[in-house]
Amino acid sequence: MTRFRPGVRMTILVAVFIPLTVSLGFWQIDRAAQKRVIEDARAASFGVLPLAERQLTSAPAFTRVRLEGRYEGAHQFLLDNRTRLGVPGYFVVTPFNTIGGQRVLVNRGWVAAPVSRDDRPDVPAPERTVRIIGALWAPSASSADTSSWAREWPRRVQQFDGKRMSESTGGAIPMEFRLEEGEPGGLEPIILGEEMSAVRHMGYAVQWFGMALALSIAFVALGIRRGRGQ
Repeated sequence: MTRFRPGVRMTILVAVFIPLTVSLGFWQIDRAAQKRVIEDARAASFGVLPLAERQLTSAPAFTRVRLEGRYEGAHQFLLDNRTRLGVPGYFVVTPFNTIGGQRVLVNRGWVAAPVSRDDRPDVPAPERTVRIIGALWAPSASSADTSSWAREWPRRVQQFDGKRMSESTGGAIPMEFRLEEGEPGGLEPIILGEEMSAVRHMGYAVQWFGMALALSIAFVALGIRRGRGQ
């Protein structure tokens, strides 16, 4: 009679890693669902006329809004580790002072990083009064940036942290305003879904579940083989 003897080490390994990989798979599915909501809401906003500034603070996420004012180019944030087609770069966030007296954190788009890590890209903003159109962006569930921020400008940060950026710029609205393509001050536009689309999250989920399945098969096969050997 063949006995099942996978061994203590293999049993411990399976007991730890199978629940871990399965939980990571379900986490990726949940993230995919969240991203799908964002993508659907953003796609639905295309073609809708932008709201006026007076509706800025009451508008829901992904609403298009038209603003008039001036960029505050002396105080810019560089969102680090934003790669495009294999090229490292940054998203550039610049405060925008509206004629209505509000300060908005405008994500102007992507720019390539200099060759040296010690250097920061030169991304001047228009100095004149301009009209811009963009979309309010929903904050990420993990939007707090706990990294250390240098005092000099432009300030390199790891992610968009509306509250912390607001404190650093004297009371800006703590929400991201993504500039549309072709607007004054715009850089290379952020492509919808390029940061991490729902499809990519589902792909990662399949990988995690595949790892759990492979580990389970290996566990059973090893247990049977060792049982026969003994």
